[in-house]
Amino acid sequence: MIKKLPPSWVDFKNYLKHKRKEMSIEDLIVRLRIEEDNKIAQKSSYTLTSEKANVVEHGQTSGKNKSGKGKFQKEGKGSNLGA
Repeated sequence: MIKKLPPSWVDFKNYLKHKRKEMSIEDLIVRLRIEEDNKIAQKSSYTLTSEKANVVEHGQTSGKNKSGKGKFQKEGKGSNLGA
């Protein structure tokens, strides 16, 4: 029965193979349903996070003027920032 599970269930199959305590068919069915619900929740969570996109707007500056100097520096002799 474990061998019939799809490849995406490899972690769960390994868990069942290495489990030392035997379980009833009813317990196995419950665990299969829980695992299936977890996979569905993970898939929907992944889908929600993968739909986000970064937006880049052209024409905006990064806070520097065209000369490459910081926006708080004045051009010319000396650095009279307060004047």
